[in-house]
Amino acid sequence: RSLGANVAAAVGCDLAFATAGVKLRVVGEENIWAARPAVFLFNHQSQLDAFVLGSLLRKDFTGVAKKSLERDPIFGPIGFLADVAYIDRTDGAKARQGLEPAVEALKGGKSIAIAPEGTRSPTARLQPFKKGAFQMAISAGVPIVPVCASTYRRSMRLNRWHAGHVVVRALTPI
Repeated sequence: RSLGANVAAAVGCDLAFATAGVKLRVVGEENIWAARPAVFLFNHQSQLDAFVLGSLLRKDFTGVAKKSLERDPIFGPIGFLADVAYIDRTDGAKARQGLEPAVEALKGGKSIAIAPEGTRSPTARLQPFKKGAFQMAISAGVPIVPVCASTYRRSMRLNRWHAGHVVVRALTPI
């Protein structure tokens, strides 16, 4: 299952981008590999983020997603393969409990990708951060790596493929 997730992330995402004509330019790529496992924080813009993260992180990572995506016909099977931790955002106690498998994954050597805002932003402005990502990093004793993707809203319409460029900056691990 882990090998399948690694191949799907690296090769699958690269092929999807090549087919769609999307170019990914990474600044600070060395920071992706500097300290793993890590909690990778990203600015959530659309469902395309999963492809950006898969192409960028490539192997030995999973994510955290809202509970409703567990039954999504596209994301559900990918989430199963990648062993994604699903959280119930309607209940704080359940949400914290839902993060426990992600902390165990970190302790076991897998990195975690999570949007600290908790949901996608309807604008280019960041929303307030939730605490879960930071609590996971502290509990597992791993660094946080901020990953900032350029706003690709203009070159790629929300949840639809269009040729364009995505610039990603991987910042120094904290």
